[in-house]
Amino acid sequence: MIITTQLTQQDYIRISFFLQFRKLTVLFVMSAIVVWLIVYLIMNLQSADGKLFNLIPISIGLAVIPLMTYLTAKRNYKAVSRIGETIEYYVKKDGITLQGESFTTDYKWNELYRVSKNKHFVMIWQTPRVANFIPRRAVSEVQLAELKRVLDKQLVGNGL
Repeated sequence: MIITTQLTQQDYIRISFFLQFRKLTVLFVMSAIVVWLIVYLIMNLQSADGKLFNLIPISIGLAVIPLMTYLTAKRNYKAVSRIGETIEYYVKKDGITLQGESFTTDYKWNELYRVSKNKHFVMIWQTPRVANFIPRRAVSEVQLAELKRVLDKQLVGNGL
């Protein structure tokens, strides 16, 4: 089975947000800022003496991580041409081969950490932190079922 795909800039931005916001520290910081904002609003809602001006730093703090994630992803996509290469995934009995315009990589099934999917991507994880992302639009339901069958047969953890 061959799956051919190419990441768009929007795909790469979506991947960057997915990877950034699955980190516990980022979620903790963002949650703490939201709680801080809510508590500040509750405690100062009745006040009309300009204390709401102090919301500006809190709001900036809340916007920094998403804004930096977006801008960095956009810059990286434009700067690193390999991100947008056409990649062919060859699913074989003994493993999977990724062939891009400038690289070829082979993985045996036992070298993969797991394979999962979400609404937008099929993710082939080499480690808990490193993955190849295949846009769901590039994978048909038949290919997804075949991939699941191969992964189950090879005892590769998967959430397909």
